[in-house]
Amino acid sequence: MFLGVSYEEVGKWILKGRELFSHTVAKKERKRIAVDEKIIKRGDIYLYLWAAVDLDDEQVISVMATTERSYVEAIRFLGRVKRVCKGKLPRVFVDGGMWYPWAPKRLGFTYSVVLFRSPEYG
Repeated sequence: MFLGVSYEEVGKWILKGRELFSHTVAKKERKRIAVDEKIIKRGDIYLYLWAAVDLDDEQVISVMATTERSYVEAIRFLGRVKRVCKGKLPRVFVDGGMWYPWAPKRLGFTYSVVLFRSPEYG
């Protein structure tokens, strides 16, 4: 069992996820990227879903799920983001999490702290 569901169900989710993220993200010059993470709770288990979006073309360029949310995971995720960037690194927009600002700085990104708001919450 994983998160209280069968391995068969997890397998179905993986297949659906492959379809959703099957496109190859091209390595290119990027100017602005938004990075955020979302907590997913299932019973007593927490997962963190990290996502990065190129703000100029609104393309999802990276997604990662972790069981922790710290500087280590932020470095790992931003390293994935960096691999799809060419030339001068873009400005990264992050929320005020304590795992920032060290991670973007360490990898050479410039960054800005912003408040992300979900459309349904205004």
